[in-house]
Order: sequence, then C-alpha cells, then structure tokens
Amino acid sequence: MTDLTAFAAPSPDSLPAFMRALERQRSATTRVEWRALTKTSPIIKGWRFFLSLDPFTRWGLVKPRGYAGDATLLDFAYGHPSVQSHVEAAGPLGRLIYAETFAAQSSHSARDRIALLRDEVAVMAQQGSFSAMSLAAGHARELEGLPADIASRLSSFVALDIDPMSLQTAADSAGPVPFTPVRRNVVKDALDDLLPADLVYSLGLFDYLTDEIADTVLHKMLSITRPGGKCIVANLAHDAANLGYCEAIMDWWMITRSADDMLAMGQRAAAQGPRAFVPSVKQHGCFHYLELADSDH
Repeated sequence: MTDLTAFAAPSPDSLPAFMRALERQRSATTRVEWRALTKTSPIIKGWRFFLSLDPFTRWGLVKPRGYAGDATLLDFAYGHPSVQSHVEAAGPLGRLIYAETFAAQSSHSARDRIALLRDEVAVMAQQGSFSAMSLAAGHARELEGLPADIASRLSSFVALDIDPMSLQTAADSAGPVPFTPVRRNVVKDALDDLLPADLVYSLGLFDYLTDEIADTVLHKMLSITRPGGKCIVANLAHDAANLGYCEAIMDWWMITRSADDMLAMGQRAAAQGPRAFVPSVKQHGCFHYLELADSDH
C-alpha cells in the first residue's frame, strides 16, 4: 500500500494534498521504484488523465515541441500573456487546476529566476554598456519589460537555442534590445566563433545535462566570457518542490544538484578556464545559482 491510496478519486479539492503525497512517495522510494510506480500506478494514471484538463500540465505531458521543458511550457509557469488563449479555452475546471499548478512553488521559483536575471542585468547596466549571451535561451522573457535606461545599456544580446520557434519568439519580444538569434546546439557545437560577452548565462539547460556534459558546456561558457565578466548557471536543487508532480504527471524528468555539486562543477571549470574565475553558489527557491566571476578584474 502506498501513500497514494487515499487519492483514488481525482478532484480539484484534493489536488494540493495529492501533490504533497507525490512528493512524500517520491522521497520514500528508490529512483528505480519511483520510475516504475509512475508508469504502472492506476491512481497516477487516473490523475494524469484528469489533470490534463490543465493546459500547463497537458503541454508538459504531450510535449508539442518534441522535447521536455520547452519555452512555451515555461510561459505557463510565468503566466505569460502568450498562453492566455490556452488557459481561456481550458474551461472552468481546467482553469481551476491551472490556478494550482501556476501557484506551485516550482512555478513561483521559475518566475523568480527571470526576476533575478533581470536584477543582474540592472546591476551590470549601472556600470556602463555591456553585452550578454544566453545559452538555451528559450523565449528570453527576461528581456521583456526592461526599463528603457537599462535596455539602452545592452550593447548586444545573443540568444543561442536549437529551437527556431523559440528564437523567433524571443526576437519578436526583445523590444529595443540589439538582439541576435543563433541556432546552435550548445552541447554538440563549438562556440568559439562567437564574440565574447560580459554576461554569459544559462537558466534551464543544466537541468538536463549529466556531470560530464555539464562540465564541457560550462567550460565553453567561460571561454566566451569577456575579461571582467561573469558566467551564471541555474540548476534545480535536490529539494526542489513539485518534482514528484513534474515526473509522475507531466513525464518531465530533470537532473538536480546540491550546492556542493554546483560549487564542485564551478571549481572544475575554473581550473580549466582561460582566466582565474571564482565560483560561488546561492539558492533561491527551487534553484541553485552558480556564479563564476573573473577574479583578475
């Protein structure tokens, strides 16, 4: 008997408790047992069918772009106007479920992630003109709503992504920011043809990278970080909220890391980097943020 047996009949009223039960069940089982349970449990299957009324959950489960965690899925977490038509078409029950998934701590932390990057851009703008580059940029929503005085300090913004639809959306919404889309597989492709930037960051890519590949990508990022600049990477923490829901209901599996994991990754990259970078790690909500600052400036 599992912790989920009390939730045999899906209902919106029991959704918050069900989400908490998923987290408890995930924590109480091994990774192999948890994966098996998500595929075989009739209770989870019933909830998955019911919760697909929510356009956020349904998008994550169906994966219209062909891969997990695409930029439109994140727009549901952000509550972005671009997904409002999907929400309106979901009907009263779908909207009721979406209110819960939008309010979940994981969605809140995704919104905070954008806000934190905007704050970083504002800090750099106070120091003068600067350039920025985002790897696996998605829709680059952090560019939207930048005050004119801050946007005017961005001398260039390069967005790298493998998805042409994401790049087009990002370009359309970049506003006055000098925007350059680059279709590139940042894992497989070289980046040394790109001009270095003062701020090089990736907000979601590392949630899908094994340690070996993460080390390779971070090394590439440091190689295109301008002297005196900084590199920032976000990654889900081991204790991130709502992972049970993401995995069991949305079939959205990610790689989490501890603060020590992040710091060790930064230290490995710094040891091989082109200059002396100092790594530091902080946590906000569900995410750890690794920052590597050029110590020579």
